Amino acid sequence: MPPPRVNRIPGNEQSTRDKTGTLEVPLKFLDQDYQELKKSCFTNKIRYVDEKFPLDSSSIDPKKKLGLDMKQIKWLRPSKIVADPQLIVKGVSRFDYSQGSYLGDCWFLASVGALTFQEDVMDQVMPVGQSFGEDYAGIFHFRFWRFGKWIDVVIDDKLPTIDGKLIFVHSKTSNEFWPALLEKAYAKVCGSYADMHAGLVSEALLDFTGGIYLHFETAKTSVDLWSLMNRAAKAKALMACGTFLGKTSANTVLPNGIVQGHAYTVTEVYKVTCRGKPVQLVRVLNPWGKGEWTGDWSDKSSLWNKVSKEQQSRCRSLANDGEFWMSMEDFTKNFEDIDICCLSPDFLDSSSECKWTSTCYKDSWVDGTSAGGCLNNKDSFWMNPQFRVRIEELDKECSGQCPENILVSLMQNHEKRNRSEVSNFAIGFDVFAIPPEMKDVKLPDKFIYRKRPIEGSGNFVKARHVMRFFKLEPGEYLIVPATFNPKDLRNSVPEQNKTYTLLYTLPENITRSERRIPEPRAEQEKTAQLAVKMPPPRVNRIPTDEQPTRDKTGTLEVPLKFLDQDYQELKKSCFTNNRRYVDEKFPLDSSSIDPKKKLGLDMKQIKWLRPSKIVADPQLIVKGVSRFDYSQGSYLGDCWFLASVGALTFQDDVMDQVMPVGQSFGEDYAGIFHFRFWRFGKWIDVVIDDKLPTIDGKLIFVHSKTSNEFWPALLEKAYAKVCGSYADMHAGLVSEALLDFTGGIHVHFETAKTSVDLWSLMNRAAKAKALMACGTFLGKTSANTVLPNGIVQGHAYTVTGVYKVTCRGKPVQLVRVLNPWGKGEWTGDWSDKSSLWDKVSEKEQSRCRSLANDGEFWMSMEDFTKNFEDIDICCLSPDFLDSSSECKWTSTCYKDSWVDGTTAGGCLNNKDSFWTNPQFRVRIEELDKECSGQCPENILVSLMQNHEKRNRSEVSNFAIGFNVFAIPPEMKDVKLPDKFFYRKRPIEGSGNFINARHVMRFFKLEPGEYLIVPATFNPKECAKFILSIFTKSESHRRNMKPEMTYV
Repeated sequence: MPPPRVNRIPGNEQSTRDKTGTLEVPLKFLDQDYQELKKSCFTNKIRYVDEKFPLDSSSIDPKKKLGLDMKQIKWLRPSKIVADPQLIVKGVSRFDYSQGSYLGDCWFLASVGALTFQEDVMDQVMPVGQSFGEDYAGIFHFRFWRFGKWIDVVIDDKLPTIDGKLIFVHSKTSNEFWPALLEKAYAKVCGSYADMHAGLVSEALLDFTGGIYLHFETAKTSVDLWSLMNRAAKAKALMACGTFLGKTSANTVLPNGIVQGHAYTVTEVYKVTCRGKPVQLVRVLNPWGKGEWTGDWSDKSSLWNKVSKEQQSRCRSLANDGEFWMSMEDFTKNFEDIDICCLSPDFLDSSSECKWTSTCYKDSWVDGTSAGGCLNNKDSFWMNPQFRVRIEELDKECSGQCPENILVSLMQNHEKRNRSEVSNFAIGFDVFAIPPEMKDVKLPDKFIYRKRPIEGSGNFVKARHVMRFFKLEPGEYLIVPATFNPKDLRNSVPEQNKTYTLLYTLPENITRSERRIPEPRAEQEKTAQLAVKMPPPRVNRIPTDEQPTRDKTGTLEVPLKFLDQDYQELKKSCFTNNRRYVDEKFPLDSSSIDPKKKLGLDMKQIKWLRPSKIVADPQLIVKGVSRFDYSQGSYLGDCWFLASVGALTFQDDVMDQVMPVGQSFGEDYAGIFHFRFWRFGKWIDVVIDDKLPTIDGKLIFVHSKTSNEFWPALLEKAYAKVCGSYADMHAGLVSEALLDFTGGIHVHFETAKTSVDLWSLMNRAAKAKALMACGTFLGKTSANTVLPNGIVQGHAYTVTGVYKVTCRGKPVQLVRVLNPWGKGEWTGDWSDKSSLWDKVSEKEQSRCRSLANDGEFWMSMEDFTKNFEDIDICCLSPDFLDSSSECKWTSTCYKDSWVDGTTAGGCLNNKDSFWTNPQFRVRIEELDKECSGQCPENILVSLMQNHEKRNRSEVSNFAIGFNVFAIPPEMKDVKLPDKFFYRKRPIEGSGNFINARHVMRFFKLEPGEYLIVPATFNPKECAKFILSIFTKSESHRRNMKPEMTYV
């Protein structure tokens, strides 16, 4: 591919050279010049008719979705509707208009309501000097901010009517027409009136202001929302909010007057004093122009009688005009979210010492150079446009007021003529901390192979715009905007998909000297898929923990025969025919070692030898199984597997289930061995011969330090057979092997980010005989570079011990770690030769200290978290998750599948099909005091997919994840409707959907009933999956009709 472009100019630097697209010089939408067209009308003595927004169905409802009879519709000028048309009557007000009944554009009109409060913003949207007076020519113009540019939109004043009445928005004053003309101008921008049906208020708010935009979920934000809204109101921000969705998609009016699934305008924020106490109030407007809240602080509420006459006179109104007050408490209960848009970001902080600065970048994802997809696409993610930002230390006067110090906003643009035809890609961004040693160098292409983002936009969503308001510690960071899939360009009309990115930071640290990183080159592999409407999902599913009483196939007692090979029958045949076993299903050739020639081996040099041809006295095990028995081979990068093996050696009972007893090179020897692994919910028995690949008589992969011991090599061969070949074991996650050895529960923690007391959890896990492994941070390259302190970068280790010693009278938490190379150790504090060991008791020193260079070492928990990025823990029982003996965990496992046409609905971005995914209900009960305080997390959800490919390297895992929804009490015993998810947001989930075999999340839910929905990112992605749910106390819906477990 050609090299990527390098020199890009931030959007805020362009205005000094070219003012095109600013408010002063807006772009002419569809190349129509208002002044020239108006002049032409006067010259030719005609009234303007807009040929580019024709007076027919193409401008109203081209796809016939609104249910209108086009034969009834007549386009009339205001003078044909009323005798004395006016653009504005007695000023612009939020009470001027009512929404039409045919078009669901409450999102737009809620934004218009906010717009009416700001005269300066209204004047930039609806330029002054327009009227039905002497200068009238049937032509008007409006201005909107679209994807970084202001546009000037020209319209005629012919409006669609039925029986002489406007069918869309209309003014309550019959001869006032600014609302209808504004709506028509916006419909022209969208492509038609029908293209305005359904949307988010944030879209119109941004198009009116070109300002900054924030979105908050009222129940989840940690921000003092009322104070922020109050500052926003004083800063002349535009605000709108949305209610929760009801049982259907219809705008049902609740008994308290609130309309479900509806957008409202926030018109004021005010504090009154009631009975001597301050009460925070919010004033809200229904764009219908009627229909109000009837609870506390509503128009007729008696609470108004308990405030001063001055406050009552200022606030109270008895008109049924759709506007009402309510307390902030009731606001958060009845409104799901709020959108705020303002010309300046300074309202974000309450301190006058704080000023926000902004930088805007315009860029694009281009196929072949910069459309790299999300982090799941390791080989191409680094191609995306990348931006550096420095966060400076703030003064005390500023830093304490508002913990959040950066706002990142990302907007995509497809430039489709019709808004409804835009198929937004799933977009988002990730934020990476840049290590100090890489401060002044270009980041290498392998930087992200193990480097995880410290922040980001969250789940990638199919939306025009995403934003995140968060805190970063002082330092330098990399911001990478991306589409979910690479090469996401198939639905764009132009050759590239334009993006618009805004960064807001405290203080003035993003400047014109901001550094820009050129995108490198790489190949791209994936394309996006379209969502489709699917039939209802299946209903009757049975949890797997209810099945074993009927069929034990796939358990440890009756494992499945891998590739239909029966160990006992094959061994018996060997004795009958007086021969040693040769495995035809894992042949002695390159197909079993390196079918795609990735390992760089000369196959002519390799000979398959039985142990008896390598040493004189082969043994399966010599003096027991130990973590010190083996060393990793130099040709195969399977440290992830061997780190798990190191953990396996500690647990005799788990080792015995993986390597069944009774096997040896003794009298019963026939050249055949077998091992057992847990694969996607079933135990399998894997048969192998004992011929091992060698060069010059030496094992080329894992080998024992005791020359005649062969259990490590045979175990590796059995796992290679399951994976398809040895090369198919190259690179992986320790969690994969840990699960395959145990079939237990798996938890994963990032050491720097978890809120869990990690050492205590690891200590409990060790006592519970859990298997633990950890991984180091990636270096500047993907190579396993050994640091001066002995730690290997980008490498998997085994956690072999957790212990506390007393040093100088103070307790020190230690962790013992093993390098699967069998050599190479940490050289810092508490390493083998550290002088700190001289400061502990002889008993503790004797118990822990070892001077052998065997790859195992101790280090403090503090150093562990600095040098190891993450840890994986796998255990047969989940009880170690809580430190209290009062707490017991229960589990339920479900096997199911995503099936094209019925249950492969894709993620939440796919509103029309998401509900078809398999769905599971779970109840969380109130915990006893003895249990609830020990560990705040009370649920662990694990999701694993299975594609059943023969070769592990050929598996292309889908991006998977799950969402958790609170089930409203009134819907407790009914099946959730298909429209439940249109505005209902998940309260928890797995986070970003990732291309991994397995995802999990350990979190807390309040008592109540919840819905868990596992999904692939895109619809029509088919795979089997296992969903495991672990909770404190009995929380799963059992002994009930099946549909209450599977919706």
